[in-house]
Amino acid sequence: MTELGQTRDPVALIPGSVSSARAAATDWRQKSVESGEVATALARVNVDDAWSGSAADAFREKYSGIPTKWSDASKHLSAAANALDTFADYLEWAQAQAGEAIALWDQAVAATAAAKQQHAADIAAARTEFARAYQLPSTANAYSPEIPFVDPGDALRAQARAVLSDARGQLGAAAERSAAALDTAADAAPAQPDFWALAGEAISLAWDLQALQAQNTFAIAANSTASFFNALAQHPDILWEILGGIGLISIGTGGEAGGFALDATGVGALGGVPLNI
Repeated sequence: MTELGQTRDPVALIPGSVSSARAAATDWRQKSVESGEVATALARVNVDDAWSGSAADAFREKYSGIPTKWSDASKHLSAAANALDTFADYLEWAQAQAGEAIALWDQAVAATAAAKQQHAADIAAARTEFARAYQLPSTANAYSPEIPFVDPGDALRAQARAVLSDARGQLGAAAERSAAALDTAADAAPAQPDFWALAGEAISLAWDLQALQAQNTFAIAANSTASFFNALAQHPDILWEILGGIGLISIGTGGEAGGFALDATGVGALGGVPLNI
C-alpha cells in the first residue's frame, strides 16, 4: 500500500472513486423507484370479474406473489443504494483526510529541512566562536560542538500518520457496514431468473396497452386493462404465450416489457441478478 512520503495524491493513499460509487447508488435508487411503481401497478390488477376458469385460477396462483416481490426488490435496492451512498460519503471524507495528512507531511519535510539548516548554522557559529576564543584559524575544524539535533518534523509526521490511519480505519469500518448491507440486499433479492422474466412480461397486465401480438398470429387492440382481460377470457392461450416469454408486448407508456428480460449485467445487479428495469 502506498504510504505518506511516496505520493502526494490522496487517491493513491486511499483508493476509490467517489463519483462511480454515487453514480451506482443513483442508478440503484432509480431502479428502486421504478420497481416500486411496478409493484403498485401490478397490485391493482384484478381479474376476478373478467376471467374465470382453470386458466384464470392457474394465472392467479402464479401471479399472486409477484407484486410483493417487486415491492421487496424496491426496498432492497433502496437499502443497497443508501449503503453505497454512505460508503461514498466516507470515501470522500477519507480522501480529504488523506489530503490533510499529505499537507502535514509536507510541513514536516519543510520543518525538518529548516531545522537541519539551522542546526548546521549553529554548529558553524559555535566553531567560529571557539576559534576566536582560542585564537585559532577561522578554518579550523578540530572543535566539534555537541549541539543535539531536535527534529520538529517528527511530531508533524506522527500527526500525519495518525490522520491517515484514522481515515483508513473509519473507512474500513464503513466499508464493512456497507458491504453487510449490500450482502443483505443481495441475499434477499430473487435468485431465480424465471421470476424476473415472468414479472417483466407480466407488468404489461397492469398498464393500458396499445397493441398485443403473440407469434404474429393473433392481435388484440385494447384501450384499458379491463378490455384486455375480457379479450384474454376468450383467448387464454395468449396469456400463456406472454408468460412464456413468446409474446411481443408494447406498453402504452412507451416502455417495452420485453426489456425486462435477463439480458443485462453490470451496475445495479445484486447477487448476480440483473435488474434491467
